[in-house]
Amino acid sequence: MELLNSQRNILSLQKCFNNSITGICCSKILGEGLDHGMLRQAIQEVVDRQSAFSFRFEESGSQWTQKITEDNVFDIEDIAFRDRQAFDAYVKDLSHRRMDMKGNLYSFAICEVEGKTEIVLCMHHVISDATSVAIVLNDIETAYDKIAKGEERDTEVFRYEEHVSSNSR
Repeated sequence: MELLNSQRNILSLQKCFNNSITGICCSKILGEGLDHGMLRQAIQEVVDRQSAFSFRFEESGSQWTQKITEDNVFDIEDIAFRDRQAFDAYVKDLSHRRMDMKGNLYSFAICEVEGKTEIVLCMHHVISDATSVAIVLNDIETAYDKIAKGEERDTEVFRYEEHVSSNSR
Protein backbone atom coordinates (compact mmCIF):
# COMPACT_ATOMS: atom_id res chain seq x y z
CA MET A 1 0.00 0.00 0.00
CA GLU A 2 1.31 3.43 -0.90
CA LEU A 3 2.29 5.83 1.89
CA LEU A 4 0.42 9.02 2.59
CA ASN A 5 2.34 12.28 2.15
CA SER A 6 2.41 12.80 5.91
CA GLN A 7 3.87 9.31 6.41
CA ARG A 8 6.53 9.94 3.75
CA ASN A 9 7.47 13.18 5.50
CA ILE A 10 7.79 11.48 8.87
CA LEU A 11 9.93 8.70 7.42
CA SER A 12 12.14 11.27 5.67
CA LEU A 13 12.62 13.07 8.96
CA GLN A 14 13.38 9.77 10.64
CA LYS A 15 16.13 9.10 8.10
CA CYS A 16 17.54 12.62 8.37
CA PHE A 17 17.69 12.43 12.14
CA ASN A 18 19.38 9.01 12.26
CA ASN A 19 16.22 7.10 13.19
CA SER A 20 15.71 9.23 16.28
CA ILE A 21 12.08 10.18 15.67
CA THR A 22 10.31 8.82 18.69
CA GLY A 23 6.80 7.80 19.54
CA ILE A 24 3.94 9.67 21.09
CA CYS A 25 3.48 8.46 24.67
CA CYS A 26 0.43 9.04 26.82
CA SER A 27 -0.85 7.55 30.02
CA LYS A 28 -4.30 7.33 31.52
CA ILE A 29 -5.25 6.68 35.13
CA LEU A 30 -8.00 4.07 35.15
CA GLY A 31 -8.62 3.63 38.87
CA GLU A 32 -7.73 1.50 41.86
CA GLY A 33 -7.65 -2.27 42.20
CA LEU A 34 -8.10 -3.11 38.52
CA ASP A 35 -7.71 -6.71 37.34
CA HIS A 36 -4.60 -6.76 35.16
CA GLY A 37 -5.75 -9.89 33.31
CA MET A 38 -8.97 -8.20 32.22
CA LEU A 39 -7.00 -5.08 31.33
CA ARG A 40 -4.68 -7.14 29.12
CA GLN A 41 -7.78 -8.63 27.45
CA ALA A 42 -9.19 -5.13 26.84
CA ILE A 43 -5.90 -3.97 25.32
CA GLN A 44 -5.78 -7.00 23.01
CA GLU A 45 -9.37 -6.43 21.89
CA VAL A 46 -8.68 -2.80 21.01
CA VAL A 47 -5.46 -3.69 19.18
CA ASP A 48 -7.33 -6.34 17.19
CA ARG A 49 -9.99 -3.78 16.16
CA GLN A 50 -7.56 -1.05 15.01
CA SER A 51 -5.75 -1.82 11.76
CA ALA A 52 -3.09 0.84 12.46
CA PHE A 53 -1.61 -1.61 14.98
CA SER A 54 -1.10 -4.05 12.09
CA PHE A 55 0.99 -1.70 9.94
CA ARG A 56 4.52 -2.74 9.07
CA PHE A 57 6.88 -0.78 6.87
CA GLU A 58 9.46 -1.99 4.40
CA GLU A 59 12.24 -0.01 2.79
CA SER A 60 13.50 -0.94 -0.64
CA GLY A 61 16.29 1.38 -1.69
CA SER A 62 14.98 4.82 -0.84
CA GLN A 63 11.32 3.82 -1.15
CA TRP A 64 9.09 2.89 1.80
CA THR A 65 5.90 0.88 1.53
CA GLN A 66 3.43 -0.20 4.15
CA LYS A 67 1.62 -3.46 4.54
CA ILE A 68 -0.94 -4.78 6.94
CA THR A 69 -0.09 -7.98 8.75
CA GLU A 70 -2.27 -10.31 10.76
CA ASP A 71 0.64 -10.90 13.14
CA ASN A 72 -0.22 -8.70 16.13
CA VAL A 73 1.96 -10.33 18.76
CA PHE A 74 3.18 -7.93 21.43
CA ASP A 75 4.19 -7.82 25.06
CA ILE A 76 2.54 -5.71 27.72
CA GLU A 77 4.86 -4.63 30.50
CA ASP A 78 3.44 -4.86 34.01
CA ILE A 79 5.31 -2.54 36.39
CA ALA A 80 4.82 -1.23 39.93
CA PHE A 81 6.46 2.10 40.73
CA ARG A 82 7.48 3.32 44.16
CA ASP A 83 6.28 6.86 43.42
CA ARG A 84 5.11 9.27 40.73
CA GLN A 85 8.64 10.54 40.09
CA ALA A 86 9.87 7.03 39.16
CA PHE A 87 6.85 6.58 36.87
CA ASP A 88 7.45 9.93 35.16
CA ALA A 89 11.11 9.00 34.56
CA TYR A 90 9.99 5.68 33.02
CA VAL A 91 7.53 7.39 30.65
CA LYS A 92 10.15 9.95 29.64
CA ASP A 93 12.63 7.16 28.88
CA LEU A 94 9.98 5.21 27.00
CA SER A 95 9.11 8.23 24.86
CA HIS A 96 12.74 8.41 23.68
CA ARG A 97 13.15 4.74 22.76
CA ARG A 98 13.59 4.03 19.09
CA MET A 99 11.01 1.88 17.41
CA ASP A 100 11.95 -0.65 14.74
CA MET A 101 10.13 0.45 11.60
CA LYS A 102 9.76 -3.17 10.49
CA GLY A 103 8.23 -4.38 13.76
CA ASN A 104 5.54 -3.17 16.13
CA LEU A 105 5.22 0.58 16.11
CA TYR A 106 3.59 0.67 19.53
CA SER A 107 4.04 -0.52 23.09
CA PHE A 108 1.81 -0.86 26.14
CA ALA A 109 2.50 -0.96 29.86
CA ILE A 110 0.17 -1.50 32.80
CA CYS A 111 1.54 0.44 35.72
CA GLU A 112 0.70 0.69 39.39
CA VAL A 113 1.50 4.16 40.67
CA GLU A 114 0.60 5.28 44.19
CA GLY A 115 -2.26 2.79 44.42
CA LYS A 116 -3.75 3.58 41.01
CA THR A 117 -3.60 1.61 37.76
CA GLU A 118 -2.42 3.49 34.69
CA ILE A 119 -2.00 2.40 31.10
CA VAL A 120 0.92 3.77 29.12
CA LEU A 121 0.72 3.66 25.34
CA CYS A 122 3.46 4.71 22.95
CA MET A 123 2.84 4.77 19.22
CA HIS A 124 5.17 5.84 16.43
CA HIS A 125 4.07 9.08 14.83
CA VAL A 126 3.92 7.39 11.41
CA ILE A 127 0.79 5.46 12.51
CA SER A 128 -0.66 7.88 15.03
CA ASP A 129 -1.05 11.34 16.42
CA ALA A 130 -1.81 12.56 19.94
CA THR A 131 -5.56 12.51 19.32
CA SER A 132 -5.44 8.90 18.12
CA VAL A 133 -3.47 7.81 21.19
CA ALA A 134 -6.07 9.41 23.46
CA ILE A 135 -8.88 7.68 21.56
CA VAL A 136 -7.17 4.29 21.90
CA LEU A 137 -6.73 4.81 25.67
CA ASN A 138 -10.42 5.71 26.00
CA ASP A 139 -11.36 2.64 23.94
CA ILE A 140 -9.31 0.45 26.28
CA GLU A 141 -11.04 1.94 29.31
CA THR A 142 -14.46 1.31 27.73
CA ALA A 143 -13.52 -2.26 26.79
CA TYR A 144 -12.26 -2.92 30.33
CA ASP A 145 -15.48 -1.60 31.86
CA LYS A 146 -17.56 -3.85 29.57
CA ILE A 147 -15.41 -6.90 30.38
CA ALA A 148 -15.66 -6.18 34.12
CA LYS A 149 -19.46 -5.83 33.90
CA GLY A 150 -19.87 -8.86 31.60
CA GLU A 151 -21.42 -6.69 28.89
CA GLU A 152 -21.28 -7.28 25.14
CA ARG A 153 -18.22 -5.67 23.64
CA ASP A 154 -17.63 -3.77 20.42
CA THR A 155 -16.52 -5.92 17.51
CA GLU A 156 -16.46 -3.30 14.76
CA VAL A 157 -13.05 -3.12 13.17
CA PHE A 158 -11.65 0.31 12.27
CA ARG A 159 -9.82 -0.04 8.98
CA TYR A 160 -7.35 2.77 8.50
CA GLU A 161 -7.08 2.10 4.78
CA GLU A 162 -10.83 2.73 4.37
CA HIS A 163 -10.52 5.99 6.30
CA VAL A 164 -7.63 7.11 4.10
CA SER A 165 -9.37 6.24 0.82
CA SER A 166 -12.59 8.00 1.86
CA ASN A 167 -10.71 11.14 2.93
CA SER A 168 -8.41 11.33 -0.09
CA ARG A 169 -11.15 11.92 -2.65
